[in-house]
Amino acid sequence: MMEHVRAIPRRRNDHVSVIEALYRAESSGMVRLAYTLVGNNAEAEELVQDAFVEVHRRLDEISDPGAYLRTTTVMRCRHVLRRRRVMHAHRPEPPSVVTRKTLGQQGIDLVAPAPPASSPKGWFSKADFTIDLDAATINYPVVHTVTIPPRTDGKRSQVRFPTSIRAACSLHDRCTKRVKGRVIEINADEEILAAARAARSTPQFRRHYRERARAERKVARIKARQSKIPWRGLTNAITWVELRAGALNLDRIGRLGLIT
Repeated sequence: MMEHVRAIPRRRNDHVSVIEALYRAESSGMVRLAYTLVGNNAEAEELVQDAFVEVHRRLDEISDPGAYLRTTTVMRCRHVLRRRRVMHAHRPEPPSVVTRKTLGQQGIDLVAPAPPASSPKGWFSKADFTIDLDAATINYPVVHTVTIPPRTDGKRSQVRFPTSIRAACSLHDRCTKRVKGRVIEINADEEILAAARAARSTPQFRRHYRERARAERKVARIKARQSKIPWRGLTNAITWVELRAGALNLDRIGRLGLIT
C-alpha cells in the first residue's frame, strides 16, 4: 500500500488529485491505526482527517506523502494520549448529585458517569443491597428487610441493620466488622443517584459518553491561546464564542479544500 502511495504522481497544480488518491489508498488503514492507539472511533476519524489536512498543507515539501501521513497520525494520537494522562492525573472530582439535580431541572443532560458505590476491602457495596425507595425498604443480600427512615429535605438518612441480623447472616464477614452492624446511607436525592448509576453501564450511555471526546477537542480549540472570554456580559460572551467557533469552522473548511 505504501509503495502505491509513493507512486502517486505529484504536480504542484494537482494537489487535489494527489490527496484524493492518498485518501483512497490510506484512509481506512490510518483510521484503524488511530483507533488502535486512542480506542475511540470518532476521535480516530478526526485525528486522521487532521493528518490529511497537514499533508495537503505541506504537500510541496513532502517527498513521501504516505509515510508523512502515517507519522503525523501517530504523533497526533500520541499527543491525545499524553493529554489523557495529564487529565487523568489532575482529573476533578465527579459531579455531585446536587450538580446533577440542578442541571436536570434546567433540562441539561449531564454526560458524566455517576461514581460507583464504594466497596472497601471487598465487602458488599451499597449496590449489593436491594433498595426500594417507593416501599421505603432495603434488603440485605441474604433476604433481610429493613425499613428506611423518613428523609428530611436536603439531608441523608441512615439505615442500620441490627446485630441480630448480622449474627444470623451467613455472609456477615463480607458485610462489615462493626459490632453494631452495617450502616447504609441513603442520599437525599437517592432516586437521581441510583438512576445515574444504573445508566452508566448501558450501551446508550457509553455511546453518548464516547462523543464527549470530540466535543472536548472543539472546546479546547476555542480556548486555545485565550485563557478567558475577553468580552463582559452574558450576551457578549455568547456572541464571542459563536464568532470564535464560526472562525474555526471557516478555517477548517478552508484547510479541507471545501471552498476556493
